[in-house]
Amino acid sequence: MTYQLKFGTALIKKIDLHSSSDVSSKIDIGRIFSGFSLYESIDSPSISATISITDAIGMKSSLPVVGGETLEVEFSDSDPDASVINASLRVVKMINRVRLKTGVDSYDLVLTTNEFLKDQLSVLGGSLGAMTISKMVRNIFDTNIGVIGGKKLLTLEETNGLSRQTMNRTSPFTALNYLCSEARSTSKTSSSNFFFFETTDGYHFITLESLFGQSPAK
Repeated sequence: MTYQLKFGTALIKKIDLHSSSDVSSKIDIGRIFSGFSLYESIDSPSISATISITDAIGMKSSLPVVGGETLEVEFSDSDPDASVINASLRVVKMINRVRLKTGVDSYDLVLTTNEFLKDQLSVLGGSLGAMTISKMVRNIFDTNIGVIGGKKLLTLEETNGLSRQTMNRTSPFTALNYLCSEARSTSKTSSSNFFFFETTDGYHFITLESLFGQSPAK
């Protein structure tokens, strides 16, 4: 019988926090974090995470958390043969800070991706015309998202018909979510219910029916 930890238990192989001002400055926070949660959703164009820290090593002196720090994490399921997941995330918020005792603070860090942060500062303008929605998605992704960190659009389901769309100073992620509602699948059996979302592997533009047709994965 193979020993298996309870569901939801991960094996953390690396968890380093890099300074926002000096990328060579980092701390292995494996000894001071008490919980880590990574979130993926077909309703969200970006992955996010929360990490709980109990700081008794004076991290605020050696690497103060001011926002923008990078968390590099590598983990897997508790199954010894499970695939390893890697993620690079940026600190955007500190919440639930509590002074437990002298010299010991507890707090949660909320994290997101570089692509999501860049999206908040980017706008699209002008017309996209005489092309399929799937080609529009490819153009927007390659020009505005893939260039930031080299992440790939792993799934791009083909759409039917030519379309003309005008982007009125909207962010790339907002534009891609809008195109989900405009897209029509080439499959005659599809309801054309498209989603644009990110997993730790990359990005996807795909219908709900195609997701249902995939094999389950951890």
